[in-house]
Amino acid sequence: MTLCPACSHVITDPAAVACPACGTSQGRPAPSPAPVFPGLVRPKLPLSVDLAITVDRTASSLQFQDGIPVVMESVLRGIEPLVTGMRVFLYAHGDLDEKQDTVLMTDGGSPDQALADLKQIRYEGGGDPKESHLDAIEHVAEGILRNATPGSSRSALLAFITADTKPCRSGRSASELGEWIREQGIRLYLVCEPTPTLYQLVKSAGGVMFAISVTPNRSDFQIIAAQLTASITQPAPGAKTMPMHTQ
Repeated sequence: MTLCPACSHVITDPAAVACPACGTSQGRPAPSPAPVFPGLVRPKLPLSVDLAITVDRTASSLQFQDGIPVVMESVLRGIEPLVTGMRVFLYAHGDLDEKQDTVLMTDGGSPDQALADLKQIRYEGGGDPKESHLDAIEHVAEGILRNATPGSSRSALLAFITADTKPCRSGRSASELGEWIREQGIRLYLVCEPTPTLYQLVKSAGGVMFAISVTPNRSDFQIIAAQLTASITQPAPGAKTMPMHTQ
């Protein structure tokens, strides 16, 4: 116990740096404040991503028009804060036999720009249930290679596809197209109604297929989006390909 020299108050706490009665300093150094840790921020991966997305704009996609933006926004918002750079190339494709060419809507833009451009897509037209999906994927993959820059260390192609596909006009089979995509180091992801031809494409590309039902709901699309984000950003040391997976 000590007495305060100013007010003679009995100080019983040996660690007190000031008199509890009058506040006079007792000549002891104040203890160091507890360290303060700011909110932890996940460091960005030293990774630049070029993400090309193509959307089937035929009437076949009408039943999925509410789910496609859910997946696309969740994927873009999930990837953007994890990487040091990201460019988005958004395409809309249809039935070439019905004069629905593959159109580039976002040319290396931001996620915000791609999401705004997605709203401009009108789902209409197309001929028989089979669409020109293989042609569109080939076209988009060629665009990825044409637009590649030295700083882009990962390229991914995400296709939203409904119904089955027509043969590729270049003469490549689904398996040959998939093998070519794999050789270029492009990660292929299909959100689609599974068919044998699309299965061969994804299998040959070492890609990932996410099945969508004819009665999709928001929670299904959110699960797909979370898995897509994790897959695109995960490291793949010593390998360009990924195992096929159906959801």
